Amino acid sequence: MPEQDVVGRLDMLERRVEALEAWPERIAGLELQFGQFRQEVRDEFSAVRAEMKGMGEELRGEMKAMGAELRGEMKAMGAELRGEMKAMGAGRRTEMKGMEERLRAEMKAGDEETRHLMRVLHEDVIARLTVIQNGQRSGRPPQIRKKRPPRGSKS
Repeated sequence: MPEQDVVGRLDMLERRVEALEAWPERIAGLELQFGQFRQEVRDEFSAVRAEMKGMGEELRGEMKAMGAELRGEMKAMGAELRGEMKAMGAGRRTEMKGMEERLRAEMKAGDEETRHLMRVLHEDVIARLTVIQNGQRSGRPPQIRKKRPPRGSKS
């Protein structure tokens, strides 16, 4: 082998060895950077977890407050509704009492009218019986009336 060729190859080999000798330092630097990165990620995840925990507690607090507020509103609306229903019930009772009084008055008037008609019919029957009895005493036979055809019919 020519000597120049060996010298070039040796020179190239030395450069390669020098480059390889720098690798452990570079690898150590990368190990350090990777370790730092892992620690940063761990710290960030811990911070995110803590923040989420705080937000969850805050959200639960808000929900509890809103639930209490909602229950209060529902209770107030329930009381208001009961009041309205009670007022409507009182109005209905008053209305029904008025209707009852009117109905009783109408029934009383109907009863009085019926009693009046019953008296008139009774007096009519008594008068007819008196006429029949007086007719028998006088020796005259009672008159028999012919039935009239009903009104509106043509005979």
